[in-house]
Amino acid sequence: LHKAIRRQRQMCIRDRDIFAPMYGRNANVFAALPSLHSAYMPVAFTYAVMGRCKKWLIALFGIIMAGIWFTAIYSGHHYMIDVLTGIACAVIGILLFEQVFMRLPVFRRFMFRYIAYIS
Repeated sequence: LHKAIRRQRQMCIRDRDIFAPMYGRNANVFAALPSLHSAYMPVAFTYAVMGRCKKWLIALFGIIMAGIWFTAIYSGHHYMIDVLTGIACAVIGILLFEQVFMRLPVFRRFMFRYIAYIS
C-alpha cells in the first residue's frame, strides 16, 4: 500500500509543469529584473578607480562593462529597464557600503581584519 501511495505522489509531481504559470505569462523568459550581470562590472570598475589601478585595466573594465550592457539588451536576454535597475543596484550597494557600513567602527574593524586574513 505504501509503495502505491508513493508511486501516485511521484506521478503527480512529475506530470505537473510547475514552471508553466511563472514562465507562461512572460514574453521573455530570460529577462530578470534587475540584471545582476549589469551590476557586477560597475562595482569592479568603481573599485579599480578607487584603488588607483593601472589605466589600461580601468579602460578594459570600462569596455567590458559597456559590452555586457550592450550584449544583455542586444541578445534579448534583458530589457533596458533590467540593465538600468542593475546599474542602480550597483550604485546603491557601493554607496551603502562606503557611506554607511564602513563608517560603523565594528564593521570597519571586521573588514580590515578580514582583508588582513585573506591577504
